[in-house]
Amino acid sequence: MGTQSQTVGVGVGSEVGASWHERARGVVASGGFDPRLAAEAEELALAGGLTPRDLRLLLLVAGDHPGWLPARRRALAALDTSPEGPWQVLALHTRTEAWAPPAYTESCERLPNGEVLHRAELRIGPADAVVNGPARTAPSPERARRAAADAALRALAGVGTERLRLPAMAAEAFDSLLSTRLAGAEHPGEELGAELVRRTAASRLRHRDALRLLFDTTAPGWREVRLLALDHTARMPPSAATLLQWRAEACRAELRHTTVERPGGSASAWSWTGPDGRVRTGPERFSGDRRTSLHAAAVALLALLCGLPEPRDRAAEKPRKAPPRIQPAPRGEDPVKYLNKYTQLEVITKPEPTVTSRPRSITCTYTCRHVATGTTVRATGTARAKGDARREAAAALLNELARLDARTAPRPERPGPPPPSPPAPVPAPVVIPRPRPARPAVVLPGPRTETAPAAPEAPKAPGTPGVPGPPEVTPMDGLSAGAVAGEALAAGCALSLVPPTGGEPVAGMLLYRADGTPMPEAPLPAPLTATVRRVLVSAADGPVPVAGWLLPLAEAVPLLLGRSRFTAWHSTAVEWEQAVRLGVRLVAAGLVRPALGPEGAGRWRIGPLPDTALRAVDELAHRLSPHAHAVTADGPVPSAREAVLVFLDSVADGLVRTPPAPAVTSGPGPFTGPAGVRVPPAEAEAVRPWLDAAEDRTDDGPPPGLVLEMREPPEREAQEGRLTGRLLLAGGTGREEGYEVAADLLWSGRASLHGADRNRSRERVGRRLERLERLCPGLSGLTSRPGAFTVDATGIARLLAAEEELAAAGLRLRWPDSLRRGLSSYAVVGAATAARGGAPGFGLQALLDFRWQVALGDDILDEAEMDALAEAARPLVRVRGRWVLLDPAVRARARRREIGRLTGTAALTAALTGTVDVDGRRVACRAAGDLAGVVATLRRGERVSPVAVPSLLRAVPRGYQERALAWLAHTGGIGFGAVLADDMGLGKTLTAIAYVLHRHETGRTGPVLVVCPSSLVTNWRREIDRFAPHLDVVRYHGAGRSLASVGGRTVVLTTYGVLRRDAELAAVSWDLVVADEAQHAKNHASATARALRSLASTARLALTGTPVENNLSELWSLIDWANPGLFGTLEAFRSRYAAAAEREPDGPAAQALARLVAPFVLRRTKSDPGIAPELPAKVETRRIVELTPEQVALYEAVVRETLDRIAGASATTRSGLVLKLITALKQITNHPAHYLREAHPGAAHVRRFGRRSAKLEALADLVGTIVRNGEAALVFTGYVAMGRLLEEHLAHLGHRPLFLHGGLDARRRQELVDAFQGGGAPLLLLSLKAGGTGLNLTRASHVVHFDRSWNAAVEDQASDRAHRIGQRRTVTVHRLVTRGTIEDRIDRLLAHKRALQNTVLASGGTGFARLTDRELAELVRLGAPG
Repeated sequence: MGTQSQTVGVGVGSEVGASWHERARGVVASGGFDPRLAAEAEELALAGGLTPRDLRLLLLVAGDHPGWLPARRRALAALDTSPEGPWQVLALHTRTEAWAPPAYTESCERLPNGEVLHRAELRIGPADAVVNGPARTAPSPERARRAAADAALRALAGVGTERLRLPAMAAEAFDSLLSTRLAGAEHPGEELGAELVRRTAASRLRHRDALRLLFDTTAPGWREVRLLALDHTARMPPSAATLLQWRAEACRAELRHTTVERPGGSASAWSWTGPDGRVRTGPERFSGDRRTSLHAAAVALLALLCGLPEPRDRAAEKPRKAPPRIQPAPRGEDPVKYLNKYTQLEVITKPEPTVTSRPRSITCTYTCRHVATGTTVRATGTARAKGDARREAAAALLNELARLDARTAPRPERPGPPPPSPPAPVPAPVVIPRPRPARPAVVLPGPRTETAPAAPEAPKAPGTPGVPGPPEVTPMDGLSAGAVAGEALAAGCALSLVPPTGGEPVAGMLLYRADGTPMPEAPLPAPLTATVRRVLVSAADGPVPVAGWLLPLAEAVPLLLGRSRFTAWHSTAVEWEQAVRLGVRLVAAGLVRPALGPEGAGRWRIGPLPDTALRAVDELAHRLSPHAHAVTADGPVPSAREAVLVFLDSVADGLVRTPPAPAVTSGPGPFTGPAGVRVPPAEAEAVRPWLDAAEDRTDDGPPPGLVLEMREPPEREAQEGRLTGRLLLAGGTGREEGYEVAADLLWSGRASLHGADRNRSRERVGRRLERLERLCPGLSGLTSRPGAFTVDATGIARLLAAEEELAAAGLRLRWPDSLRRGLSSYAVVGAATAARGGAPGFGLQALLDFRWQVALGDDILDEAEMDALAEAARPLVRVRGRWVLLDPAVRARARRREIGRLTGTAALTAALTGTVDVDGRRVACRAAGDLAGVVATLRRGERVSPVAVPSLLRAVPRGYQERALAWLAHTGGIGFGAVLADDMGLGKTLTAIAYVLHRHETGRTGPVLVVCPSSLVTNWRREIDRFAPHLDVVRYHGAGRSLASVGGRTVVLTTYGVLRRDAELAAVSWDLVVADEAQHAKNHASATARALRSLASTARLALTGTPVENNLSELWSLIDWANPGLFGTLEAFRSRYAAAAEREPDGPAAQALARLVAPFVLRRTKSDPGIAPELPAKVETRRIVELTPEQVALYEAVVRETLDRIAGASATTRSGLVLKLITALKQITNHPAHYLREAHPGAAHVRRFGRRSAKLEALADLVGTIVRNGEAALVFTGYVAMGRLLEEHLAHLGHRPLFLHGGLDARRRQELVDAFQGGGAPLLLLSLKAGGTGLNLTRASHVVHFDRSWNAAVEDQASDRAHRIGQRRTVTVHRLVTRGTIEDRIDRLLAHKRALQNTVLASGGTGFARLTDRELAELVRLGAPG
């Protein structure tokens, strides 16, 4: 709830709100009104769905039409729940309009009753016409400002008052007017011209508007405003370069600039190379400053390109400032930051670091050049940590540069006195309402002597000559404890805080004599008690036992509040009186919060505190005498600030627990009853998150990162098992990201951290450390000693055990590398254990040892050393002469080293991924024994040792084919199948034939089966006859097929269709099965995949150009077929790898999957270096066409009717209707005759038939151009019916197209391919399914996709029928897309989904069945996509 209240009242911007903004923008910009939009805005306001953009448009931009008024009222009512909402809307408006942020005019007055009334008035508008909102008053400045912002927003919206007018034109109105006038007007018009003058004069003209003015029109009437835009650009470096870059990207031009250093400055020039190759070079411009010369040259080229004169009235170049003098870095500042500053100022060149690591130190050397003298300067620093070494080297380099700068810089004749330093800021007082004066609980007797109000000096030690001893205090019968304590204070006794123990409230206050002499031993009234405490006194060097009186805090608070200003008390008592009064004011202001103590007791604490209160706490702590917090407990004396905060918390706890509290709540409880009542554990765990959120409610921005950095221990400290560290705060954003500063230095003011207020960060970090201490008691004491935190062996063990939890909670533990990274443990899967006796060895069915191994660096520890670690009593141990940290997990693994047994399959998976699951945790894993050799072979991939090219192969393979052959030989040689997934056109068929011959020459005999699409059977036969004519080839396809003649060196060619129908293939024992275009079996549950898995073979090879088309389950189908069982079940594969990899392609699951499959999948693309350097380029273009009126009418009618049917359909019926709708819309975008199932009307009506579809006309024009140029083209369509219409239409236009589709047998398909390749026809029409794979059609230099596939991989594969090895010309791919249709939207989606090997594509047309009705309507609606 707290988070929602910080947003603009109203919601965080639903899809409805965003859609409303897009639709309302045009109406509002033109000054119009739409009742439907107003009603929808009213509904959104009631539902909390208006975003800040919506509110700005509705309240500040919409016109004065009375119809907007109800929606405005609703919107402002919704903002009542968000105090910051009005300010956010107004601030957004100023950012949109490029104005200065809203500001306040503030004042205050003190009322007769002592209260302060604050007044605020908001100012908003452009610099030359600021308007003031109504003034508002409130008891605090913050509330006054919020009220003023709300009143200003209401006045500007015209709700409840006359509308306050902003003098400038709104950004939306300006955009609309500019677009309208640029679209066709010969001049800007008076209104737009005046606004452009105002915006350029105020430097408020946006870059995009200037670009449009300069290039979107050249009409003479626009010349004056275009000159204004160019002049505006010239005045605002480096905007000219930005406009040139934008224009170059839009025109696909190349933009370059050159800069030449010359005496006295730099000369720069820009050049423009257009898409037609024409080069335009701007004039050279010289300046003493390089940036200025670059900007002037950019302005000159910009003027040249837009046909305008270069601005002549540029401001004269400012004289160059003398370079700043180099100074050493101030103490406590990071010298590396100062080196970066001098580099940006071009005083020195960028320092180049050189880092050298030695066993116990790191040396860093910085080298740079002093620009003024040209001298190379070098400095070195050495430290134990790399960061410290860099800082040492940077400091030394700054010192050397400062000395060089001092010697070379001119000395002034009379250095004037330094400017006076600004006066120190006076801390602002805490503005908190004071409570009414309360009568003290104890009426104190008057002072014994008349003294001045000032506190007396502390009494001297007894026996000092001439100085009386401390006064005796004798309690009288009948006096209360408060009265007796008051007498003691009046007698000059000191008052000190008794620190709490275990995080509980303060035990009380100690009354004692400042010189350490004991207090009187007279009987004391309860609850005042005599006690002896160790106290720091001025007469001793350290804490000494002192006899004093312990006064409970409940008695001390009214006593301190009741002090008369005429009573002279000791300075410590006066200071605690001031602290009590501060605590009362904080409680009265409501700055208290409930909390839980370490033991679960309910308590009240002050906070969250505003900045003024934090300053007041710091001032009080700064004034606090050391003797006011001099009592020691078990630990060291608390700091002054800690003492003040603990005291204020205890005061708050006591004041809130008043007797009436249980009566007005639900009864007595841990927060209203007596102190110390514990909250039940279950309730405590439930309430802690709410309490933590209450503590953090005033925080702004992310908290600083926390790092506990442990130092490397000296020998004695290590022997004692102790470590010392310090707390660091890390910067979060900007230039100081990663920068760290010690907490003690930041809080003492000796260092700074960007964006971190000292007081605020100290409070926030203190709260976080309290919570972290709940997670790990080992952090106890870090808050009080952030610069020297010492932890013993028990604490180290606790920190190591809680390290992950602490990191998740925001505290990183940084151990010395020599300690933390010394010991490591990992799982080892090694020598095999034969399941049924016999010699050990690796096999997928063998059982392998699985155990833990501990190492020191790269050295493996022996059994005795691991036994010693298992019995170590402390986490800091010495191993082989080195001190190292013994992690609890490492100790447990050393103690129980045997994990169990793994099968060969599981062991190989673990070794390849480098990880294995043990007891539900993923840990590192390494291979040993025979398994290590297998893994080494597999991981080498195509870098394995080469094998000889088979002597009977009648071809010279390319280098990458020889590497693929070697990879197949080694992978198959150790018993594994493979997936060769080279890009289409890289000669996978030749590689497979070479692999068959290699197996024959290495002694492997047996028939080989090749399964491929029917269109590729002939191609396989021809390739074998060409490259291995001695092989026996049997075509097992068609009627009369037989395996009777199959022998040991026979290659059988068959199709996937025959494989599904013919069981005889599964009865043969094959040496090798090759699955070409293996993506046909991507669905593991399909009949094709089942038939393929039923084949018995020694080895398996899958060939595919697209191993992943839709999702990673397809990849599993291929690799599981090649290596059955190696990758587990599909469910396990998706659970461990695929699902996470699809969500996060660069995440650890994807990386582990890559390591697992890399040894079995080899993929190279044409664009890889050295694969196909001779292959020409492939150019892809989109040709956008419009629907004809007939198509528009059909499209809208089908959408309207089908959506109505879908809205009332059942789930099963709905899916079919959605797919039918998608298909119908694609057919309509092709041609109305395709959807209406009409035949072609014949040659007499060919022109009229073409005019019915803009896409068909575009195809006819494109084909005509291609044929006239003597080139050839492939035209793909997903529909055979549309292909027949195209065939007949193009034939009537005089072309001779061929048409290859799935209805033809394999022989006829090959005849068509041969005819096209041989030049028989310039056009080949292909159905995407029949002709998209396996064919070699390199005669074509153009590929046309008449309609779009749902799968980008299918389109790319079809395009590569022409763009493959053997192609000599540039291949141009044309995609015809109808604007504003579903085809247009799918085209935009597929443009982002072409990297199929690492990301997941949409699931094709079936995925649309899962869309909601609203999403489906948005997808299929006619109009430009959003």
